[in-house]
Amino acid sequence: MSNSIDKITSIFEDISIKYEEPSDEGFKLISKSETSLSPIDDKTIRLLGLIDSYERLTNENRLNYINGFLNLSRANYNNGSLSKKYGADSFDFRPYGACKKIKVSDKFELVDLLKEQKTRNEKPKVDNINEEDAAQSTLKNRKTNEIETEKESDDINEIESQEPKLKDPITQFGGLVPYQLRQSQNFFGNSLAISIKIINLQRAIKELIEDIEEISK
Repeated sequence: MSNSIDKITSIFEDISIKYEEPSDEGFKLISKSETSLSPIDDKTIRLLGLIDSYERLTNENRLNYINGFLNLSRANYNNGSLSKKYGADSFDFRPYGACKKIKVSDKFELVDLLKEQKTRNEKPKVDNINEEDAAQSTLKNRKTNEIETEKESDDINEIESQEPKLKDPITQFGGLVPYQLRQSQNFFGNSLAISIKIINLQRAIKELIEDIEEISK
């Protein structure tokens, strides 16, 4: 990618901003509405913005890894030298369903399956209803509700039987884990999400460089 960026920088010499000449009324500042960028200038500006975002995300991702390992070492230190350490030696290697997956389309997208499962399991909030109205509606629609409830329960049971129940990976170390270990999990989770954004940026940067090289021929 560095070689391609070097080629782009060599094109900067040809970049120019086209604008209308000022009238005889005197000198005045040229507004944005009076300026127009050539196609190569517009793509180059977009490329510089993507490169800036790329550098910021890589620096942020580096800090996530540093803080992740730092909190992991703190969790091991607080756990005691004679106790089981949190690491590869204490992993549970039994097969489990993946809690996260990457959806591939025009862009890569990280999907948190565990979060979606928790959202589905949450009970919806029910507003307070007048007891008399509730009793009347129950008497009128008792038969239809019973039939619908049976159908819904059958559908839910079929869906739950088909979809495996996901488990938070941190529970393999026990139900009560140090706060530092959960912090470490959050940092590494953030680094995974940022890594997906970085990959998408790399693809966008590559496409812009190819477009600029094609225009400059």
